[in-house]
Amino acid sequence: MTTEQVVLEAVSAALERNRYRLQAQVYQQYMRKMSCLVEALEGIVNEDKGRMSELVQARKTQAQTELQRDQALAQSRQSEIKLRKLIGEQVPPGDGITIPLASVPEIGEINRQIEYGNDAQQLRAQAEAQESYAKAVVAGQGPQFNWSLGKTQGMQGSANTSSWRAGVTVSYSLFNGFSDEATSKAAAKRAEATRQQLQDLLNSKFSRTAEMYDVATSAFDRAKRYVDVLRDSERVRNFTFQQWSQLGRRSLFDVMSSESDHFNLRIAYVNALHDGYLASAQLRSLGAGLTAWLTPEAVSR
Repeated sequence: MTTEQVVLEAVSAALERNRYRLQAQVYQQYMRKMSCLVEALEGIVNEDKGRMSELVQARKTQAQTELQRDQALAQSRQSEIKLRKLIGEQVPPGDGITIPLASVPEIGEINRQIEYGNDAQQLRAQAEAQESYAKAVVAGQGPQFNWSLGKTQGMQGSANTSSWRAGVTVSYSLFNGFSDEATSKAAAKRAEATRQQLQDLLNSKFSRTAEMYDVATSAFDRAKRYVDVLRDSERVRNFTFQQWSQLGRRSLFDVMSSESDHFNLRIAYVNALHDGYLASAQLRSLGAGLTAWLTPEAVSR
């Protein structure tokens, strides 16, 4: 496993731990609401035994919510264990890691980082080396020219004499069993295969980038819309409870339904946020990598 893979897994584990912790908090608040409702119904049942079924229903919902909270806490602990396996016992709180991940990087910049990343550059270098080798083999198949130039000096009587000589040697292989041609073609094919491998790599990563970008932006958009829905949901649940407890104009089913809808929306909001955080982390990992981007200060905040 590479360093980048370890960092991505650690960030993912920290985000999942945070997701389940927040879910547990929401379920705990739901339990407190149900506890208040159960307490109110117990007083009502003391005066009106015919409403015992409402008390049973409220207690059932309270117990179910407690189970959901315990499950969320268990999943949070499992994420904590995974995180410790990856980075050791000094596990940071991790809440602040969501702050930088709330910003989705530009897809064009991520694709540029992919195009000039280590994997792509290595394949380019291999292809260029094979192409250069193929050209060198082809060049070696032509005639080879060797030039020579020399000068000799001597004495003739009492006079100095000198002479120059020049020559050219031409060598050419008439037949070598086509071995050079085969070598050149093989090198060219390897270069072509490497170029195709590079293109496949880029296409795969670009496709993954587009997918993660869509997941991240869609998740954060859902989270924003949940905020508006939750605002209305809060008003509905308060009005419904008031009309049930003070005016008797709503049934317990209406109260339970409005409470369930509200807290389910809160869970959906938490999930949408963390889906966006995870996709943002994966998007950055596809580019220059989380290792180069994530700072210790961002992790420990």
